[in-house]
Amino acid sequence: MAERELEIGRYYMSRGNHVGAINRFKVVVKRFRRSSAAIRRSSGLSQVYLTIGIRNEAQAGSSSAQSQISGKPRRSDALDILTKAGLEPAED
Repeated sequence: MAERELEIGRYYMSRGNHVGAINRFKVVVKRFRRSSAAIRRSSGLSQVYLTIGIRNEAQAGSSSAQSQISGKPRRSDALDILTKAGLEPAED
């Protein structure tokens, strides 16, 4: 189910429906908090928020993703997206 929600969110992003994408990614956050899909949704949310100019939300989402994968040897895509935009993760 989480993967399906992510797929729908990416579809909305590709069509320029940013509000729809944000809502789908947030569904993943609420229902599948500890899944790997929840970590991937952070990159989607960060990307959408940066696209529409809400930098602080993008930073908070990346920070959340980093805390969920702490202790694991991989970097989140959300962090990579922020770094490319010249930003760093920040708490909400």
